Amino acid sequence: MPKNFSAKRLMGVDFSGQDLSEADFSGATLNGCQFVGSTLRSASFVSVRGMGCNFDDADLTDAQFEGARFMASTFRDSIIAGSDLDEAVQISTRHR
Repeated sequence: MPKNFSAKRLMGVDFSGQDLSEADFSGATLNGCQFVGSTLRSASFVSVRGMGCNFDDADLTDAQFEGARFMASTFRDSIIAGSDLDEAVQISTRHR
């Protein structure tokens, strides 16, 4: 699977369990996408607009989130070591 999703509009795509290390999602719109158990080390989510995404158990080590907005999304038990969330515009989580 290609790792360049920059500026794409992705709806309901299931990336669960995939190795997407260094994938580029910058400027993409992600609605209802699943990343459960995925490896997303050093992935770029710069300026992403996301709604209802699931990152549970994902490895987001060193991922970039500058300018990102994730609404009603879950990150339960995900690894975010080294990820820079300081520049994220908004990340709101959904509680189950």
